[in-house]
Amino acid sequence: MWKEPPDAMLEMIAEFITAENPNWSGTATDFVTKFGLSIKPNVLTLKLNINAGRLQNEYGITYKSSRTHAGRNIELVKA
Repeated sequence: MWKEPPDAMLEMIAEFITAENPNWSGTATDFVTKFGLSIKPNVLTLKLNINAGRLQNEYGITYKSSRTHAGRNIELVKA
């Protein structure tokens, strides 16, 4: 049976969001800065939107995106 190859960004998120640290919330810019990623924040959001189902199914992490007057917010929660 065919399986998608590992995605380094999803693996990094799974290592960070654990039972001991079950959630993270912030902007895409905060996330890129925290992990020292070399991608733009809008590209991160796009990748998370595309891979939200995979993140949930393979790692048990729920991705939510919301928008407020202060800006867009990302929330990652371990189920």
